[in-house]
Amino acid sequence: MPIFKLGCTKIVATIGPAITLKLQTNSERNKSNPEYLEVLNLFTELFFKGLTCIRFNFSHSNNEERLFRLQLWREAKTEFYRVFNRIDEDGNSPYKTRFLFPIAELADTKGPEIRVWEMLDKDKGQLYKRGDVVRVYCKDKKTGDQSCFSVTDSTSKYNMALDCSVGEKILVDDGKLSFLIQSVDVDSGIVEAIAENDHYLKANKRVNLPNADYSLPFVSDKDRED
Repeated sequence: MPIFKLGCTKIVATIGPAITLKLQTNSERNKSNPEYLEVLNLFTELFFKGLTCIRFNFSHSNNEERLFRLQLWREAKTEFYRVFNRIDEDGNSPYKTRFLFPIAELADTKGPEIRVWEMLDKDKGQLYKRGDVVRVYCKDKKTGDQSCFSVTDSTSKYNMALDCSVGEKILVDDGKLSFLIQSVDVDSGIVEAIAENDHYLKANKRVNLPNADYSLPFVSDKDRED
Protein backbone atom coordinates (compact mmCIF):
# COMPACT_ATOMS: atom_id res chain seq x y z
CA MET A 1 0.00 0.00 0.00
CA PRO A 2 1.50 3.40 -0.96
CA ILE A 3 2.01 5.73 1.97
CA PHE A 4 2.16 9.52 1.60
CA LYS A 5 4.85 10.69 4.01
CA LEU A 6 5.92 14.14 5.15
CA GLY A 7 8.46 15.78 2.84
CA CYS A 8 10.84 18.64 3.50
CA THR A 9 9.14 21.05 1.10
CA LYS A 10 5.97 22.76 2.28
CA ILE A 11 3.18 23.33 -0.25
CA VAL A 12 1.15 26.27 1.04
CA ALA A 13 -2.36 27.31 0.01
CA THR A 14 -4.11 30.47 1.20
CA ILE A 15 -7.64 29.84 2.40
CA GLY A 16 -9.84 32.60 1.03
CA PRO A 17 -12.76 33.11 -1.36
CA ALA A 18 -11.02 31.01 -4.04
CA ILE A 19 -11.33 27.99 -1.72
CA THR A 20 -14.47 28.75 0.30
CA LEU A 21 -16.29 29.61 -2.96
CA LYS A 22 -19.93 30.63 -2.28
CA LEU A 23 -19.91 29.67 1.39
CA GLN A 24 -20.45 32.55 3.81
CA THR A 25 -19.90 32.78 7.55
CA ASN A 26 -23.63 32.09 8.09
CA SER A 27 -23.84 29.18 5.61
CA GLU A 28 -24.87 25.73 6.80
CA ARG A 29 -21.88 23.43 7.07
CA ASN A 30 -23.41 20.02 6.51
CA LYS A 31 -23.46 17.52 3.67
CA SER A 32 -27.01 18.41 2.69
CA ASN A 33 -25.64 21.74 1.45
CA PRO A 34 -24.17 21.25 -2.07
CA GLU A 35 -21.99 24.34 -1.68
CA TYR A 36 -20.42 22.81 1.44
CA LEU A 37 -19.81 19.54 -0.40
CA GLU A 38 -18.17 21.46 -3.24
CA VAL A 39 -15.68 23.00 -0.81
CA LEU A 40 -14.93 19.61 0.78
CA ASN A 41 -14.22 18.19 -2.68
CA LEU A 42 -11.93 21.12 -3.47
CA PHE A 43 -9.96 20.50 -0.28
CA THR A 44 -9.66 16.83 -1.22
CA GLU A 45 -8.15 17.81 -4.57
CA LEU A 46 -5.64 20.05 -2.77
CA PHE A 47 -4.69 17.23 -0.37
CA PHE A 48 -4.01 14.84 -3.25
CA LYS A 49 -1.89 17.49 -4.97
CA GLY A 50 0.40 17.60 -1.95
CA LEU A 51 -0.93 20.41 0.23
CA THR A 52 0.95 20.45 3.55
CA CYS A 53 0.18 23.90 4.94
CA ILE A 54 -2.88 26.15 4.95
CA ARG A 55 -2.32 29.93 5.22
CA PHE A 56 -4.64 32.47 6.81
CA ASN A 57 -4.08 35.98 5.45
CA PHE A 58 -4.64 38.47 8.26
CA SER A 59 -4.27 41.44 5.89
CA HIS A 60 -7.52 40.80 4.02
CA SER A 61 -10.01 39.34 6.50
CA ASN A 62 -11.59 39.88 9.90
CA ASN A 63 -11.75 37.62 12.95
CA GLU A 64 -15.21 36.29 12.08
CA GLU A 65 -14.11 35.27 8.57
CA ARG A 66 -10.89 33.69 9.82
CA LEU A 67 -12.70 31.69 12.52
CA PHE A 68 -15.21 30.47 9.92
CA ARG A 69 -12.41 29.41 7.55
CA LEU A 70 -10.48 27.72 10.35
CA GLN A 71 -13.51 25.68 11.41
CA LEU A 72 -14.30 24.83 7.77
CA TRP A 73 -10.71 23.79 7.13
CA ARG A 74 -10.56 21.53 10.19
CA GLU A 75 -13.86 19.89 9.28
CA ALA A 76 -12.55 19.22 5.76
CA LYS A 77 -9.30 17.79 7.11
CA THR A 78 -11.11 15.53 9.58
CA GLU A 79 -13.42 14.26 6.84
CA PHE A 80 -10.50 13.67 4.49
CA TYR A 81 -8.57 11.58 7.03
CA ARG A 82 -11.72 9.70 8.02
CA VAL A 83 -12.42 8.66 4.43
CA PHE A 84 -8.98 8.04 2.99
CA ASN A 85 -7.29 6.57 6.07
CA ARG A 86 -10.08 4.08 6.72
CA ILE A 87 -8.70 0.62 7.52
CA ASP A 88 -10.67 -2.62 7.57
CA GLU A 89 -10.19 -5.58 9.92
CA ASP A 90 -7.44 -6.99 7.69
CA GLY A 91 -5.50 -3.72 7.79
CA ASN A 92 -6.38 -2.78 4.21
CA SER A 93 -7.62 0.55 2.89
CA PRO A 94 -10.32 0.62 0.18
CA TYR A 95 -8.43 3.48 -1.42
CA LYS A 96 -5.05 1.68 -1.38
CA THR A 97 -3.48 4.81 0.11
CA ARG A 98 -2.69 6.15 3.56
CA PHE A 99 -1.89 9.78 4.46
CA LEU A 100 0.49 10.11 7.41
CA PHE A 101 1.66 13.71 7.08
CA PRO A 102 0.38 16.50 9.32
CA ILE A 103 -1.05 19.59 7.63
CA ALA A 104 0.11 22.81 9.28
CA GLU A 105 -1.84 26.02 9.91
CA LEU A 106 0.00 29.26 9.18
CA ALA A 107 -1.18 32.63 10.56
CA ASP A 108 0.27 35.32 8.28
CA THR A 109 -0.15 38.55 10.25
CA LYS A 110 -0.27 41.91 8.53
CA GLY A 111 3.03 43.16 9.96
CA PRO A 112 4.54 46.59 9.31
CA GLU A 113 3.89 48.27 5.97
CA ILE A 114 5.03 51.59 4.56
CA ARG A 115 2.85 52.79 1.71
CA VAL A 116 2.49 55.73 -0.64
CA TRP A 117 -0.25 58.16 0.40
CA GLU A 118 -2.69 59.88 -1.97
CA MET A 119 -1.70 60.98 -5.47
CA LEU A 120 -3.16 63.91 -7.42
CA ASP A 121 -4.14 61.69 -10.33
CA LYS A 122 -5.92 58.82 -8.57
CA ASP A 123 -6.29 56.68 -11.70
CA LYS A 124 -3.08 57.15 -13.65
CA GLY A 125 -0.75 58.14 -10.83
CA GLN A 126 2.32 60.34 -11.26
CA LEU A 127 5.05 59.69 -13.80
CA TYR A 128 8.52 60.12 -12.33
CA LYS A 129 11.38 60.11 -14.81
CA ARG A 130 15.02 59.25 -14.35
CA GLY A 131 16.80 62.27 -12.88
CA ASP A 132 13.71 63.85 -11.28
CA VAL A 133 14.39 65.23 -7.80
CA VAL A 134 11.47 64.36 -5.54
CA ARG A 135 10.63 65.20 -1.94
CA VAL A 136 9.27 62.37 0.17
CA TYR A 137 7.18 63.62 3.10
CA CYS A 138 7.32 61.25 6.05
CA LYS A 139 5.35 63.34 8.58
CA ASP A 140 3.11 65.74 6.69
CA LYS A 141 0.53 64.35 4.31
CA LYS A 142 0.85 66.04 0.92
CA THR A 143 -0.94 64.84 -2.16
CA GLY A 144 1.60 63.41 -4.57
CA ASP A 145 2.50 65.31 -7.73
CA GLN A 146 5.55 65.91 -9.95
CA SER A 147 7.59 67.33 -7.06
CA CYS A 148 6.65 65.16 -4.08
CA PHE A 149 4.66 62.37 -2.48
CA SER A 150 3.96 61.26 1.10
CA VAL A 151 4.37 57.92 2.84
CA THR A 152 2.50 56.49 5.81
CA ASP A 153 2.00 53.33 7.84
CA SER A 154 -0.96 51.79 9.69
CA THR A 155 -0.30 53.91 12.80
CA SER A 156 0.19 57.19 10.86
CA LYS A 157 2.93 57.98 13.41
CA TYR A 158 5.99 56.50 11.75
CA ASN A 159 8.65 58.92 10.51
CA MET A 160 10.44 57.08 7.72
CA ALA A 161 13.16 59.75 7.65
CA LEU A 162 14.56 58.19 10.84
CA ASP A 163 15.56 55.13 8.83
CA CYS A 164 16.83 56.87 5.67
CA SER A 165 20.51 57.49 4.94
CA VAL A 166 22.17 59.53 2.19
CA GLY A 167 23.42 57.25 -0.56
CA GLU A 168 20.89 54.51 0.20
CA LYS A 169 17.83 53.69 -1.90
CA ILE A 170 14.08 53.90 -1.54
CA LEU A 171 12.32 51.17 -3.49
CA VAL A 172 8.66 51.76 -4.33
CA ASP A 173 5.96 49.59 -5.90
CA ASP A 174 7.82 46.31 -5.32
CA GLY A 175 11.05 47.82 -6.64
CA LYS A 176 9.61 49.03 -9.95
CA LEU A 177 10.65 52.58 -9.01
CA SER A 178 14.00 53.32 -7.38
CA PHE A 179 15.13 56.53 -5.71
CA LEU A 180 18.64 57.42 -4.54
CA ILE A 181 18.56 59.44 -1.31
CA GLN A 182 20.26 62.86 -1.57
CA SER A 183 19.39 64.46 1.78
CA VAL A 184 17.50 63.66 4.98
CA ASP A 185 15.84 66.08 7.44
CA VAL A 186 14.62 63.94 10.33
CA ASP A 187 12.98 66.79 12.29
CA SER A 188 10.78 67.92 9.40
CA GLY A 189 10.39 64.36 8.10
CA ILE A 190 11.49 65.26 4.58
CA VAL A 191 13.70 63.07 2.40
CA GLU A 192 14.99 64.37 -0.92
CA ALA A 193 15.79 61.74 -3.51
CA ILE A 194 16.49 61.39 -7.22
CA ALA A 195 14.59 58.96 -9.43
CA GLU A 196 16.76 56.28 -11.03
CA ASN A 197 14.22 55.14 -13.63
CA ASP A 198 10.88 56.05 -15.25
CA HIS A 199 7.69 54.77 -13.65
CA TYR A 200 4.08 55.75 -12.94
CA LEU A 201 3.52 55.77 -9.18
CA LYS A 202 0.05 55.25 -7.73
CA ALA A 203 -1.30 55.56 -4.20
CA ASN A 204 -1.04 52.70 -1.70
CA LYS A 205 2.07 51.14 -3.28
CA ARG A 206 4.58 49.57 -0.93
CA VAL A 207 7.77 51.37 0.10
CA ASN A 208 10.95 49.57 1.16
CA LEU A 209 14.33 50.69 2.49
CA PRO A 210 17.00 48.12 1.64
CA ASN A 211 19.73 47.79 4.29
CA ALA A 212 17.79 49.95 6.76
CA ASP A 213 17.67 49.20 10.48
CA TYR A 214 13.97 49.98 10.86
CA SER A 215 12.74 51.89 13.90
CA LEU A 216 9.24 50.76 12.95
CA PRO A 217 8.12 47.92 15.29
CA PHE A 218 7.73 44.67 13.42
CA VAL A 219 4.94 43.36 15.64
CA SER A 220 2.09 45.85 15.86
CA ASP A 221 -0.74 46.01 18.40
CA LYS A 222 -3.07 44.63 15.72
CA ASP A 223 -0.73 41.67 15.14
CA ARG A 224 -0.80 40.89 18.87
CA GLU A 225 -4.59 41.14 18.98
CA ASP A 226 -4.90 38.86 15.93
